[in-house]
Amino acid sequence: APKGSGGIVKVGSRFAQEMEKKGLNVIHDKTSHYPHDATAYERSRRTAAQLVKQGTAAIFDVHRDAVPANVYALQKDGENLTKITIVLGRQNPNMKANESFAKKLKAIVDKKNPGLIKGILYAKGKYNQDLYPNLLLLEVGAHTNSRNAAEKSVSILSDSIPQLIGTTTGGGTGGGGGGTTTAERRGIGKALGWIIGLS
Repeated sequence: APKGSGGIVKVGSRFAQEMEKKGLNVIHDKTSHYPHDATAYERSRRTAAQLVKQGTAAIFDVHRDAVPANVYALQKDGENLTKITIVLGRQNPNMKANESFAKKLKAIVDKKNPGLIKGILYAKGKYNQDLYPNLLLLEVGAHTNSRNAAEKSVSILSDSIPQLIGTTTGGGTGGGGGGTTTAERRGIGKALGWIIGLS
């Protein structure tokens, strides 16, 4: 969509809103990195670097894939959802740190909502992940899946984010020290960054 005004922005907004409901401080950056060409990641790099400087706990770069709808289609409890793929850049020299964060997210989601995370895709590129170990690219279904289904999926995904960044008590999977109180959680500050997807 021109100037980054497409459905992915609304999917991002829903994800941000759902995380805010859980007491997280979300920076939903709507900077346009249009056009979506080979240099879009270089333009988005400035946005990602700014979010890193602000002391974010995690940054999610949200996209929708360009494949047939059936690749991501998911039905759960009678609702149409979209699966989500976590993408890691193989050209990132710090890929192991991003991979650890990705595996932690997948393990948490698999426990709460098995099947929502389609898998971890190792792709060519860096995707700005060399800037920060907790930066993940998420493909929230495909543009051929309904936006409503994608919004429902990020809403479900949001349930796992507090545990991912260590703001809740409970059986965490891998890393992160214990929980925090509600008061401490509110004091986290700039807990999550956001870059709207380029596709």
